[in-house]
Amino acid sequence: MRTGRELTKDVTQLLTQVARVELNQSLLKQILSCIDLTSLQHDDDEQIIDALVAQAITPFSKVAALCVMPHLIAYTRQQLQDQNINVATVVNFPRGDAAIPSIVDDIKSAIIAGADEIDMVIPYKDVLRSDMQSTVKLMQAARENCVDKPLKVILETGALQSLEQIYTVSCRVIECGADFIKTSTGKITHGASLEATAVMLLAIKDNREHYNVGLKVSGGIRTAENAAQYVQLAKNIMGDEWLQPTNFRIGASSLLTDVVNKIN
Repeated sequence: MRTGRELTKDVTQLLTQVARVELNQSLLKQILSCIDLTSLQHDDDEQIIDALVAQAITPFSKVAALCVMPHLIAYTRQQLQDQNINVATVVNFPRGDAAIPSIVDDIKSAIIAGADEIDMVIPYKDVLRSDMQSTVKLMQAARENCVDKPLKVILETGALQSLEQIYTVSCRVIECGADFIKTSTGKITHGASLEATAVMLLAIKDNREHYNVGLKVSGGIRTAENAAQYVQLAKNIMGDEWLQPTNFRIGASSLLTDVVNKIN
């Protein structure tokens, strides 16, 4: 386990390495393939999904997944047909304070509707009160009911109080069976940050001997230049071979348009 002082030192060095990342065609296409194209408004409708599906396959690459509200899972699955793009959805979103039985019911319903991946918010407000037990109990219930579906666990890092707390929570949910750890809901003031992402990647690396866990960054990533910093950070910590859609995702909406424009 790394201490707060060690984390601060390590993160400072890592961020220096990605202060400037040169874009190229290969990097831009890699970013495209790792995008979870996202719309998570409660009033989203079928027209929103039609627009997402139209964007999801570009001349250069298809996105990894469409991340949509639960009531639109079945329609999204139908519109994607056989495009080999996953459908992800959210539970306990965005506040992270639903009761565990309700969350379990939502997971079951999402899988029945056709969801391939579950993005779940932990009770991060309990974490801020130094209570990890509710998170552990939720993880146990979610892991059991997700069966073989990837469970992407949202930490809401912008609400957590320190790099050390982000590291500790990351390690704990990894131990509890997360398939991915994810930065943010995108619904609070502070979304993804390079600092938090570096800490989460270090937690993944430190647990790599026993757990195979991916990372999803989300919340405010809108430009190819910014996305490239996250990609390079992941490469520097985990290695080139690790950085595949099976391990790394970027949850975003407007990012895709910027990346495609820059490829063109």
